[in-house]
Amino acid sequence: MTLLRRIGNGILVLLFFCVIGGMIAWGIISHNDNEREKEARRAGEKLVQQDMESQDDSNLGVVKGCHGPSWKCSLRLDPTVIPLHYEIYINPNIQTGLFAGNVKIKLYLTKDVEHIRLHIKDLDILSTIVKVNNEEVNNITAFLYEDNEFWVIDHTTSNKMFQKGDYTLDIKFQGDMTKKIVGVYRAAYFDKNENETRYVVSTKFQPTDARRAFPCFDEPGFKSTFSLRIVRPRNLTCISNMPIHSEELNTPEPGYTTVFFEKSVPMVTYLVAFAIGDFESRNSTTERGLPVRVYATRPLAPNVEYAASIAPKMVEFYEDYFKVKYPLPKLDIIGIPEFISGAMEHWGMISFRESNLVYTPGVSSAYNKKRVAAVISHEIAHMWFGNLMTLKWWNDLWLNEGFASYMEYKGINHVHPEWKINWQFLADDFADTLRLDARMSSHPIVQAVSHPNQITELFDAISYSKGATIIRMLEDFMGVEAFRNGVSSFLTEFSFKNAVTQDLWDSLQKEVTENVNISLIMSTWTTQMGYPVVTPTQLNSTKIRFSQQRFYENRGGGQNSPKEFLKYIPMMKTALSSPFNYMWEIPLKIEYGTFDGNKGTKVFWMNHTTNEVDVDLGTNYDWFKLNPGYVGLYRINYDETMVRKIQQELIDHWTVPDKCGLMRDLFSLANGNYTQDFSLALEFAQILKGETEFLLWDCADGHLRKIGKLLRKTSPDVYPTYQRYMQGLVEKAYDSLEWKDTEEEDLMKRLIKPKIISLACEFELQKCRQHASELLNASLESSENVLGGFRDVVYKWGMYQADNATWQQVWKRYMNENDPQERVRLLRGLASIQNADLIQQLLDLAQDDKVVRKQDYFGVLKYIGQNPVGNPIVWNFYKNEFKKLSDKFGIDSKYFGRVVQDLTSEFSNEDELKEVFDLFEKYPNGGAGTNARKYAVENIINNIHWRSTHSSKVEEWLKNF
Repeated sequence: MTLLRRIGNGILVLLFFCVIGGMIAWGIISHNDNEREKEARRAGEKLVQQDMESQDDSNLGVVKGCHGPSWKCSLRLDPTVIPLHYEIYINPNIQTGLFAGNVKIKLYLTKDVEHIRLHIKDLDILSTIVKVNNEEVNNITAFLYEDNEFWVIDHTTSNKMFQKGDYTLDIKFQGDMTKKIVGVYRAAYFDKNENETRYVVSTKFQPTDARRAFPCFDEPGFKSTFSLRIVRPRNLTCISNMPIHSEELNTPEPGYTTVFFEKSVPMVTYLVAFAIGDFESRNSTTERGLPVRVYATRPLAPNVEYAASIAPKMVEFYEDYFKVKYPLPKLDIIGIPEFISGAMEHWGMISFRESNLVYTPGVSSAYNKKRVAAVISHEIAHMWFGNLMTLKWWNDLWLNEGFASYMEYKGINHVHPEWKINWQFLADDFADTLRLDARMSSHPIVQAVSHPNQITELFDAISYSKGATIIRMLEDFMGVEAFRNGVSSFLTEFSFKNAVTQDLWDSLQKEVTENVNISLIMSTWTTQMGYPVVTPTQLNSTKIRFSQQRFYENRGGGQNSPKEFLKYIPMMKTALSSPFNYMWEIPLKIEYGTFDGNKGTKVFWMNHTTNEVDVDLGTNYDWFKLNPGYVGLYRINYDETMVRKIQQELIDHWTVPDKCGLMRDLFSLANGNYTQDFSLALEFAQILKGETEFLLWDCADGHLRKIGKLLRKTSPDVYPTYQRYMQGLVEKAYDSLEWKDTEEEDLMKRLIKPKIISLACEFELQKCRQHASELLNASLESSENVLGGFRDVVYKWGMYQADNATWQQVWKRYMNENDPQERVRLLRGLASIQNADLIQQLLDLAQDDKVVRKQDYFGVLKYIGQNPVGNPIVWNFYKNEFKKLSDKFGIDSKYFGRVVQDLTSEFSNEDELKEVFDLFEKYPNGGAGTNARKYAVENIINNIHWRSTHSSKVEEWLKNF
C-alpha cells in the first residue's frame, strides 16, 4: 500500500507539472501565434499600400464604366480586408452526397471599410455572424452577388463603416458534392474484392474553387493559417495538409469520428485539401526522417510502390537544390479515383489522378512510368515554387507552373540519370511551345486576368511549357550555379510570401557578373507572345549575318493581314501590338569548325532594337551550327545549300538534339511559307531510315502524320504514294524492333517501340496491322499477359480492324477493369473501331458517369474525333448537345472548353469552318474555352491554306521521289 501510495502521489506530482508545463507551452504557442498574426497585419498593411500604388484598375479587376458599389464594380476582393486564420468544420454525408460546414475567419481591416466581401459559389449560407472582441455586431445584412461570386456583408444602417481593427466572421453553410468534380466532391469506384461500389470524398480548389467548399478570400494574394475539423465514418481514413492532432470518436453521432488537424503554416486557399476513403498507404522517409506516404484506394495500393520509391528521393533533391528545407512535418501523396487535373500540389497532401500515380510492372507502359515520375517531380517542386513562394496574382501563374515544369526534369534526372531525360524536354515542353506559340491566337506568358474563366484559361502550354522553355534558356546563359544561387535566394526571401515576376529577375540579377540586364532580356520573352526565327547568311569565310523576325505557323495564311484574319474570328480580341515590336533579346550560341578538326564556340546577343547583326568568328570555318542543343527559343532558317551540306557532309557533327531541331524546323518553315516547299524537309527526313533513336522520330512524327491526314482529304489518289514513302521510312526500323517490353530495357528503347509500331500501322504496313490483330485476339482468348507495355498500340490498331464480337469483348473487359491506365487504353481502343454503329454505341454509353468517369469523358470524345469514321458522329453530337454538356460540366470547365480543338483539328474546308462559326454564334460565351475557340478556328484556316498552297507541291515531289 505504501508503494502504491507513493506511486499515486508521484503520478499526481507528474500530472501537476504536465499541466503547468502544458499551460506554459500553450502560452508560448499562443504568444507565437499572436506574434505571427501581428506580423501578418503589419505585412498586410505594407502590401496593401504597395498594391494600391503599383496596380492599375485592370489589375485590380475594376469593371470599366461601372457605377455602383465596389462589390458590383470590382471582380477582385478588397486588399484592405486581410484574413489571418480560418477554423473550418466540414461534415460530409457520403450516402446523400451533401455536406454541412462552418467557418470562422479572423480578419484584420487595415482601414475603415463600407462592407466586407468574400467568395462563395454553389453554397447555401445558413447564417452569418460578425464579431468584434467576441461581441456580435448588430444590424448587419449579408447577401449573394452571384455575378462576381461574392458574399457581401454590409450594415443595415446607411453610411456606417466597419472600422479598422480585428473581426471574426462566423458562417454556417451547406453544399452538394455530386454536381461537379471540383470544390468538395464525391467520387465513386468499384471494388472488385468487395464486389461493391465505394466512395471517396475529395477536394480540388485551384484556381478558384475553394469558394465551393467554404466561404473564403479565394485569391492567391491572401496567405492565412488554417485549422481543419473533418467528420469521417469511423471505418474510413481521413488525411489533410497537416498531421492529425486529435480525434473524437462517435462525434457528431455514433459511427463517426471528428478529426482535428494541426494548424497549418501560412498558405493560400487553393492549397487547402482533405480526402476521406478506404485508403491504404506505402510509407517511407527521407534521410532526415521526413515521413512520405503514398495513398491509394485499397485495390490499387500495391501499384504505388514505384511512386513511393522515388518520392522521398525527389524531396531530398529539391531540399538540396533550393537550399531550403521542406517546411511541413509530413508529405502525403494520394491517388483519387476521379480527379479533374493530372495532379494538384496541395501542400502536404498532393492529390493525383490515379493513372498518373500507379505503375504496374509488366502491364504499364514505358510512357506510364515516365509520366508517373514526371508528375511526382513536378508536384513536389511546387512545394517550393507555388506553395512556399506563391504568385501575388494569376498574371504570374507561370512563376508556379513554368518553374515546376522545368524543375521536374531535374528531379527525374536525379532519380533516373540513365533516362536522358533532358533530351525529352525537346520532345515535350519545347515542342509544345514551338507549336502553340507560333499561332496568332497565342498570348504572352504574363497577361492581365481577373474573371475566373480567364484565370482557368491561363493553365495552358504557354504558362507551363513556354515558361519552362525560357527558364531553360535563362539558366543556360546565366550559368548553372549562378541560376541555382539566384533561385535559392529568391525562395529564401519570399518564403511564406507572395511574389511577382520582377522579384525573380531582381534575385537573379544579383548573381550575374557580366553586363546582362535580366529583366530587360526576359521581358522580351514574357510580355509578348510568339518567338523568332533566326536566319543566318554567310558573308565570307569568317563572317555571318544573323537576322530575326517573328515566326508564324502560317505566314501569309492570315497573319500578315490581321484585319482579314480577325474578320474570321469576331470573338478574338488578342492585341496585335507588342511592347517590343515582336523583337527579342536572343542569346545566340554558335559552334563552328573546319574539316581537319578545329572547333570553336561563340556566344553573342541579338538585341531587340535591331533585326540583324554581323558576327566575325575571327577564323576561317568550313561549317557552323547555331543553337547547339536547341536551348534558345527560336527556329533556324538555314539556306538550302547549308541544309544539303549538313545532310551530305556534316551530319556527324550534329548531335541527336541538333538533328531533331533541324528536322522540326525544316517541316515548320515549309508549313509556314518560309521556304518554297516541303522537298528539303521530306528529303532530310530520309535520315530516319533504320533509325531507332526516340527523339529523332518524335521530332518528325507530328509533321509526317499531319501531311498524311491532309493529303488523305485533299488528294486521295496521291495519298497511297505518300503511304509508300512513309512505309519506306519506317519499315527498316520496324523490322529491327521486337514486340517485347521488359523493365530491364532502357527507357528510350521502350519508348521508341510503340512510336515506330504506331507509325507503321497508321500508314498501313500490313505486317504491323496483322500482328496487332493477332495480339489483340490472343489477349482476349488468354488470361496470360501477352501484351506487356504494347497495350496502347495493340488496342488501337487491333480494334481498327475488329468486328462487332471483338468490340463487345473489349467493352466487357473495360467494364471489369479497375486499373485506371488500362481503362483509358481500352477506351482509346474502343473508339478506334471502323464501325459507325459501334462508335455511336460508345458515345451513348459514355453519357453515364458510372460507365465513363467525368475525368475521362472528354478523352472519349477526343479519341472518337481522331477516328475518320467517328469524327462526323462526335462533331454532330457536340453541336447538338452543346447546351446539355455546358450545363453538366460548366462553361468554366477548361476541359469542356478545349475539346472543340480536338474535334476540329482535321477540319480543312470552308463548309467545316462555317459549321464551327455557326456553333460559336449560337453559343457566343466561350467561358474557359474562349482561347480554345481561337486556336480551333486558326487551325482550320491554316489547314485550308495548306491544302490550297502545299498539297500540289507535295504531290509533285512524291511523283518524282
